[in-house]
Amino acid sequence: MRYAISATVDVYHLLTKTEEQTLCGLDVAPIIINRPARSSTPYLTEIVEPARQLCGECAAIETESRAKLS
Repeated sequence: MRYAISATVDVYHLLTKTEEQTLCGLDVAPIIINRPARSSTPYLTEIVEPARQLCGECAAIETESRAKLS
């Protein structure tokens, strides 16, 4: 599974199906970086450091989406 992160914020974001945006609406650079990088633009990663927390907006949208499927 892939996520979006940036160096400026200690959160990670969930992605839309196209992986071009986060669920909360941020544009994502189309590059996968699986190590810490100095970028203010969110980029794709398959690794999330334990210190990062899930974006509150992404979590709420994901929860709402799952509730609609139930």
